[in-house]
Amino acid sequence: MLPFLVVLSCLAVSWLLLDRAAVLADRLGLIDRPDGARKIHARPTPRIGGLAFMASLVILFGASYALDGTPDTLLLSGGALVLFHFLMGVVDDRRGLPASWRLILSIAACALALAVDDTLVVHTIRLGLGGTLELPAVAAFIATTLGLVFFIFSVNLMDGRNGILGVNALWWLVLLEVATGALPIWTFAALVGTLLLFLRFNLRGLLFAGDAGAYVVGAGIAVLALALYADHRSSLGLDQMAVLFLLPVLDAGRVLIRRLCLHLMPFGADDSHLHHVLWRRAGDRRAARLYCIAIVAPSSFAVLLPQAAPMILAGAAGFFFLLVYWPTEPLRSAPRGWRYVVPMLPGHLPLRRLGKIAAPRPQHPRTY
Repeated sequence: MLPFLVVLSCLAVSWLLLDRAAVLADRLGLIDRPDGARKIHARPTPRIGGLAFMASLVILFGASYALDGTPDTLLLSGGALVLFHFLMGVVDDRRGLPASWRLILSIAACALALAVDDTLVVHTIRLGLGGTLELPAVAAFIATTLGLVFFIFSVNLMDGRNGILGVNALWWLVLLEVATGALPIWTFAALVGTLLLFLRFNLRGLLFAGDAGAYVVGAGIAVLALALYADHRSSLGLDQMAVLFLLPVLDAGRVLIRRLCLHLMPFGADDSHLHHVLWRRAGDRRAARLYCIAIVAPSSFAVLLPQAAPMILAGAAGFFFLLVYWPTEPLRSAPRGWRYVVPMLPGHLPLRRLGKIAAPRPQHPRTY
């Protein structure tokens, strides 16, 4: 009876928070207002989706404690890490934190969480083919910390269109559960239900997840993946995990290298991410299909065919760069006044043309 009540409580609280998003966001100062430059959504929009995510996680944490009696170290350290990133995201949504501060704080929090619970550290690289490689303790700790931080920030950078964050989180959650069956069915149902409720509002342009929501998703999925990988009963190899999370990590890495090569601020904002490129070139429907294919197809095959994970990983990376850099012409006729700009490789773009990188925006309002 308790699991059913937990699921019902998560859905009810999430619905109340999302349905009253405008009022709550106005009181908390979490309104994303369009500025005509990067923020070109049609109207002021609440950035409160992360509050619904965190509320469901708190309810699930309390229920797990009630059922088990004693809190698990992994649950405590992982929950504290997610809560820290949620609070950091709330402050960033409300006040705006410099990217360097967020990076330093995230590295410190992830290092502390891994130091408290060493089971999350990737000491052994297991491949879908069956091979293993042992890492030295210090190298494993540093690599896991940096990988965890980079993934969390990659998920935040990926959240540039309505639906992208929610759909990715939902798909990752489903694949991890299908591959391992580690989550209790009531926990899985509560998380899926919360994400579906969020998507109901987000896809209609009624609210955003905000940085807080993106950080909750990034930190939560990363902790879950590390916990499942550390459980040797799980059959997931590191190469399979890499395919699952390839898209945001590869895109963030490409954009970061591009900015450094062009002597731009590495953590500055621009419109060179994959979702920017696809939606400029292909329009809403075709871009959404291509984006979904890039996520769903490789990750599904990697879970179903663990022996072929290295080849799937290479193919997925190749498809990603194909989407970004080829063909050099738009995939459809661009709207009037909207000039397509080829996302050129760093070495091919002279610095004197930096002022012409951004394509003019469409004249009609669009909701992102």
